[in-house]
Amino acid sequence: MRPLPPPTLANLYPPVREYTYFDAPASLVFDAHAAVAAPAQAWWLAEHALLAYERGPRVRALLVPQALQVELLHDRASGSHAHAAITAGAGILAFRGTEALKPGDSWRKLGAVARDWWTDARVRRVVSPHGGRVHQGFEQAITALWPQITPLLPLAPRWWLCGHSLGGALALLAAARLSDSGARLAGVITYGQPRVGDAVLATHLESLPLLRVVNACDLVPEMPPEALGYHHAGALRHLDAERAERYRNRVHDYLTQLPRTLRHGVGAMTPVELVDHAPLYYAVKCFNVAAGDAASR
Repeated sequence: MRPLPPPTLANLYPPVREYTYFDAPASLVFDAHAAVAAPAQAWWLAEHALLAYERGPRVRALLVPQALQVELLHDRASGSHAHAAITAGAGILAFRGTEALKPGDSWRKLGAVARDWWTDARVRRVVSPHGGRVHQGFEQAITALWPQITPLLPLAPRWWLCGHSLGGALALLAAARLSDSGARLAGVITYGQPRVGDAVLATHLESLPLLRVVNACDLVPEMPPEALGYHHAGALRHLDAERAERYRNRVHDYLTQLPRTLRHGVGAMTPVELVDHAPLYYAVKCFNVAAGDAASR
C-alpha cells in the first residue's frame, strides 16, 4: 500500500513534479476489454487524468515509449486540454481539469487559469443535444474541443475516457457524444467530477458505462448544487466513504494535526474539502484499491 504524500502545494496542485507515472507491478495491467468497475482500470485512468495536467512534451515523453500514438488536443479560447493515447486495441482520451497558480509559476499561466475558472463559473443551464439541460461552460468547452476529437475516433476499435474535476465533466460529455457518433465507448471514469446537467440529462447519461470516483470529503462533486437543478449520473465508487460520513471528526482531526502538518508549508492550510480533491490523492488511493484487489485474487 502506498501512503498519501504530504499536503504540500506541490502535491495538491498538479502537475506534480518528479512523480513516477504508471509505476505498477505486473499484476496491474490495463485491459482494453475490462469492465468499467475493474479496480485496475480506475487506477490506470487516474494516472492518465493526473498526466493530463502536464505540458505536451512531458505527456509525449511518457507515453510514446509505451508504443502509444499520442495526440495533444487544445482549444485556446476555452482553455480546454486533453490527450489521446492510441494503440491497435483501444484509445484513451484524458481531459485536463481546472488549473491553479502555484508559487514559481509563470505569470503567463494566469490566462489559462482564468479561462478554466470562467468555464466552471458559467453554471446557467442550456439545452443539451442529448436531452434536458447542461452546464453552459462545460458544454461550450467540449463543443470547442470536439472537432479535434472526431478524426481520432476511427483510429481505435474502442475508447476509454477519463478526467479529474473539470476534466471529468468534459470526459462525461465527450462520452455521450462519442456514443452518439457510433464509436464504441468501452467506459468513462471520472474523479472528483462536478455535476454536468439536470435530471433528464442524467437519465440519458445513465445508459453509458460510467464510474464516478469520489474521494472522502471532496467538495467539488457537490457542485453545482442540486438546488440549482443539477443531478449526478452513473455508479459511484467512494474512496474513504467513512471519512465523509464522519465529516465533523475529519475536520476536527485536520485542525488538531495542523500544527504538525504545517512543517509541509502553506499547502497544509488548504481546507480538507480541497485536500481530498487533489488528483494525486485519487491516483494513490485508486492504486491501493487496485493492488488490494489483485492481492486478494
